Amino acid sequence: MKKYYWLLVLIIWQQSFAQTGLSFLKIGVGGRATGLAEAYSAVVDDPTATYWNPAALCRIQQIEMNFSHNEWFQDVRSEFWALAIPIGKSVWGFSFNSTNIGGIELRGEQPTPHPIAITESHDLAVGISFSRAYNRRIFYGATVKYVYEKLYIEQSWGIAVNVGLLYQTPIENLQLAVVTQNLGKMSKLWHQAPKLPYLVRFGVGYRLPSFLGTSSWLLSCDYLWNINDEDHLNMGLEYEVADWLAVRLGYQTGYEIKDVHLGVGMKFSRYRLDYGYVPLQMNFGSGHRLSLGVKF
Repeated sequence: MKKYYWLLVLIIWQQSFAQTGLSFLKIGVGGRATGLAEAYSAVVDDPTATYWNPAALCRIQQIEMNFSHNEWFQDVRSEFWALAIPIGKSVWGFSFNSTNIGGIELRGEQPTPHPIAITESHDLAVGISFSRAYNRRIFYGATVKYVYEKLYIEQSWGIAVNVGLLYQTPIENLQLAVVTQNLGKMSKLWHQAPKLPYLVRFGVGYRLPSFLGTSSWLLSCDYLWNINDEDHLNMGLEYEVADWLAVRLGYQTGYEIKDVHLGVGMKFSRYRLDYGYVPLQMNFGSGHRLSLGVKF
């Protein structure tokens, strides 16, 4: 059984997210988003908006940077970096997203006690984003990204686009969002081009009025419509204990290895630290996502 271990990891790695390739594009980024079970498209307020909803970059009023590290099951690791820069009436964003699966054992057609070689899978997305206000209630934005995938000696590359809208409703503190993600095309990997995991997010976010001093509650929800996979519903709840501390709880539907999400966040002057925890099922351990934000 052990000799087929990494084959099992790769199969579940694909099937946990979609029946397409490039599943790393569907791994969420940011510790706060993780704590909210990735119900984040309508409430994102940091540079990870380059991933979740580029229209929300308009919420950023000064130069801000965010770095996120993700420890997924086994040896699956992801790094995400984003920078947001307000220029005039617009906000520009730059992002780097990388995922690696190491220690993949290569074997021949017949089982052998020792692998032929050890290799890894590497995925990369580098993007540039733009956001602007249409009026005082409607914001729009887009992210264009170069996507690269390498498995053993085979490589594929392409261009993908995310387009987002954010609407501040007449109801105070109630926001709506619509985001299309990963619309584009890839070159061939082996004999067939991998399919980008195209999906549409419909988001709702509402912050309840404060009623206990400085504390407040945030409710968020994302409905994910997938063309090549089943749909998902993500729900998140954030409670701000004080201006510097928040705790989070979230839940996702439709996944085989995950549902409950937990998180905590802290703010110190120009710095923001967020941690998200995902207990995984099927004996795959836990997922951990830590992110650091800095305002300049």
